[in-house]
Amino acid sequence: MIRPSCRTGAPPAEPIIAATDAVALPLLVVEIRPATHADRDAIWKIFHEVIAAGDTYPLDRDASRDEALAYWFQRGAHVYIAELDGLKPSSSQGAERVVGSYTLHPNQSGGGGHVANAAFIVSTAARGQGIGQAMGEHCLREARRLGFRLREFTRMN
Repeated sequence: MIRPSCRTGAPPAEPIIAATDAVALPLLVVEIRPATHADRDAIWKIFHEVIAAGDTYPLDRDASRDEALAYWFQRGAHVYIAELDGLKPSSSQGAERVVGSYTLHPNQSGGGGHVANAAFIVSTAARGQGIGQAMGEHCLREARRLGFRLREFTRMN
């Protein structure tokens, strides 16, 4: 949803967060939803792109697909994707519609299980459009909904 402007020539409307967890960005709607097994190829593509660049996460740049997905979908993880919702005319189909992902999980086991930790990835082509921010806001709501009492985020891309 984009707020309509009240007069011709007014600056573009500010994006707003819809109650459905679809986020309206200028000319772009991104739906954030739980990841399914079918999303793994798209997540691997973005994960590999981000990790291979070596600019953010201190993970092995040569991690295999299986190793990467085992990390992202680790035990206790809640994984979500940001997917283009089709409002913006685009040739994006299937995996190309997935533009980001985040994994939310307990920071530690046992006594640290009440602290949430999360990691975020956004495809290079989709950066600078507010997708990371939308996932961060969604993540905070999900952490609260899942019963985490504290949240710790150490790295974001």
